[in-house]
Amino acid sequence: DALPILEVKRWEVSRLKELYEAKKLNGEIKNINAEIAKQLNISERQARKYTTAEKLIPELSELLNNNGIDLNQADKFGKLDEDAQKSILNILQKNGNIENAEFQSIKKISEERAKEAAKYKQELEEVTRELNKKNETLEILENKINEISTNTDKSNSKIDIEEELRYMTEAKNKAEKEKARLESNMEKMKQQQREKEQRKTTISDNELKRISSIAKTEQALALFESNFDIIKNNKSIIKNDTDLKIRVEILNQRLTDFINSLTNN
Repeated sequence: DALPILEVKRWEVSRLKELYEAKKLNGEIKNINAEIAKQLNISERQARKYTTAEKLIPELSELLNNNGIDLNQADKFGKLDEDAQKSILNILQKNGNIENAEFQSIKKISEERAKEAAKYKQELEEVTRELNKKNETLEILENKINEISTNTDKSNSKIDIEEELRYMTEAKNKAEKEKARLESNMEKMKQQQREKEQRKTTISDNELKRISSIAKTEQALALFESNFDIIKNNKSIIKNDTDLKIRVEILNQRLTDFINSLTNN
């Protein structure tokens, strides 16, 4: 059986991406998506969506191939981390679709995780650089101590050598303590990261319902305020009482929706 057109297009984009990534490394091209778009006669934006879709977890990728989600959704979902995509998949499997409020909440959590991971990475790199410097200092001190210990230069008195040796030994001990402190901090940071990764990061159904309810409440309030402003600002130009009555009825319905949404919360 012939493969669906979307799946074929995805395959073409994937192969071209591999080719153009190599060319970009060699400095032959600058924009991979632009080259893909030119080759497949699609827009660069469309090419970007296809390349982002390649970041989907297997289950969402399969849904895309089978028209369970569209390319625009794949573009949005593919930008999120694996845990976020699993949360989205869970909702799609339960409800058949995902509301914007639910997606935005998952996206926010994903972005917070990304910021946290970036911060951790930066801290780890700083500690590693500092630790490397301490190691270099220790090596220099050890070499200096060896030189002093074997020094037979008669121009330096024994007292001077012993004083310098004592200074170097103290400096080395201090550097070793600092190194141990940095190593301990690094291990703590790694342990904290492991603990964070082990925690459950998906959103509970109750939390998603609460978020969705809040979003609906905000929407109802916005519609209420909008209709109220229309009536307040256009009383003088409304042509007849029928128009005004319709506006009031709409306002009343919006107010009812708003009260209901608050009750449901």
